This record gives sequence, structure tokens and C-alpha cells, in this order.
Amino acid sequence: MEKILIIKHGALGDLVLALGTMQVIKRDHPRAEFWLLTTPGLVSIARQFGIFSGFIEDKRGGLYSSIKVLLRVLHLRFSRIYDFQQTQRSHTYRNILRVMFPAGVYEWVEATKNAATQHTFTKKMSLSLGHCSSCAIRLVWEKTDLCCMRGEGKYFDRLPEKYVLLIPGCSAKNAYKRWPAANYGEVADRLAKMGIHSVVLGTQAEAAEGEEISSGREYVVNMIGLTSLQDVPQVAMRSLAVLGNDTGPTHMAAMSGVFTIGLFDHRNAASVLLGDKSVSMVSEGTVDQIAVNEVWEKLLPVVERS
Repeated sequence: MEKILIIKHGALGDLVLALGTMQVIKRDHPRAEFWLLTTPGLVSIARQFGIFSGFIEDKRGGLYSSIKVLLRVLHLRFSRIYDFQQTQRSHTYRNILRVMFPAGVYEWVEATKNAATQHTFTKKMSLSLGHCSSCAIRLVWEKTDLCCMRGEGKYFDRLPEKYVLLIPGCSAKNAYKRWPAANYGEVADRLAKMGIHSVVLGTQAEAAEGEEISSGREYVVNMIGLTSLQDVPQVAMRSLAVLGNDTGPTHMAAMSGVFTIGLFDHRNAASVLLGDKSVSMVSEGTVDQIAVNEVWEKLLPVVERS
């Protein structure tokens, strides 16, 4: 059986955005066995999509860790490798494999997304004993549907009947993407006046934001640290709408079919939401320049219809 490897380390939002194109590739190779090379923390999520037969976990450590990964790739004898990561690490893997592959032709496909056309353009290279020839190919981008993703839902009994989901966090190294917690609190106050709850979702890394938004507000349910990434689509689908930063869970919510507003710094305009009901608000400057009133104008018509 033909074996195909896809390299996608993360982050979470990037993996989610790439899953649709991965499904296109799988349909193009219905008899192939698909594997994913990714970071350990993303395996449990990727497993739910039914695309992959196996996983190679890459801790992105030093030389010894990289050699273990490459030996595993060689052992499995993939006939084609799709590089959805396009980083110095994946390029290093490509260059080493050009030397390590035994005789024969192995295809390496570099894939990048063109946000303007929503298509993935790729360059296919044949790898054989260091020889490299290339030709251009094209893959159509496709939206991922996450409505079937489910976690354990341990604390779903805390969810109110009517609520808007707030996602105030993001990766710690990208704190500039965070809309101020005080702004989320003001949105929650306006919703409370309409009898609508707010639910704050995130990890312990956003504990401070969760506390600031929920403190003294009886209409806010703080779910920080009580959900898994696999829970996100179901929490989003139960909500009236979602408001969040440029982070993986916001993208997941948008691809779950619920109305979602994403807040973006001008430097991340290429990461805009791709869900059918999504609204991307891109600041001309920093994300904190997006005013609460601007967000409320987008959110109010949706919650009024509830």
C-alpha cells in the first residue's frame, strides 16, 4: 500500500486550516495510507478526523530527536511527503532525506496557502540520492467541518441556556494578539443587560483574563481550564455566537458553523476566519484599537435574533 506523509507541526489554528486540504489529498489517493508528522500535543485532535492511519511525534528537540524522527520516516518508506509546515526544520529534514533516501524516486511537495485565492499552490520535487527536480502543481483549498469533533464534555452542565462564547487568550508568545480583557468584560456587561450569559473559554495560561472578565459578574461563567481543545466545537455550537482573538479555538469555532467574530492585529490579516458565518475584524494598527462599539455593532443583530 502506498504511504503518504504530511508534515504539520502546528500551531493549532494552522493545523485546523490545513485539514480541509489534507482531506482533498486523501480523496485523490483513496487507497493510500496517510501519516501525520506533528507535535505530540496535536495528535489527539488530528486523530478525530479519520484521515490518518498513524502518527510520527516530533518534539522538535535537538539533533538526537531529529535523527529519531528521520529514521522513523525512512523505516516507513513513504512514496510522497507533503510539507505543510514550510519552516527551517522541515527544510532541513528535506535536505537530509535527499541524501538518506535509498535509490528510487520519492516526491516531496511543499505546500503554502495563498490567502487571496484560497488555493494551495505547491511545488513537487523528486528526491533520489541527492538529485532534486521540481515542477509546479496545484491543490484546491477546502474548508474543514469540525461539527463532529467531540471531547469529554466533563463540565458542560455548567453551560447556561443562552450564552455568547468569549475566547480572550492566545499563545503566550503572541500576547500582542490579545484584545484587552476589559473590553471582553464590557461586552459581557452589555449581554447581561439583555439577559444573556457569557462563557469564558481557555487554558490556565489565560487564568488572569478569565478572572478579570468574570470577577463580580454573575452573568459570566468562567470555564478557563475546564475544557479540552476537542470540546471547543461543541461549546461553540451551543452558543448564540463566539467572540475571540486570533487563536486556534476561535478558528475551530468558526469552522463549527456558529456565528464567530475574530479580532486580528493588522500583521495577521492573512489568518482571517474562514467559516461561512464568520466576521473578521482586522485592525489598521494593534488589536486593542478595535473599539467595543465596533464589535457590538456586529454582535448585536445576531443575539437579538436569539
